[in-house]
Amino acid sequence: MLNTGKLNGIVYDPPAAGFPYVAVVFKPDGEVLVARAVATREAGEAIIATSLAELNRRRRAGEI
Repeated sequence: MLNTGKLNGIVYDPPAAGFPYVAVVFKPDGEVLVARAVATREAGEAIIATSLAELNRRRRAGEI
């Protein structure tokens, strides 16, 4: 799990063969901000890192 401030991210393993990993970024209250199906855990971690950086940048800028 990755977290920065109040946002958290995790890559969930596929539930069965043939299903993708799922990268999710959410708030502490459980609200999902980003959810993406990805082919690998590494791709999911990259999506989370990029999403957290962008969401935190926007929050600091007062956009969200």
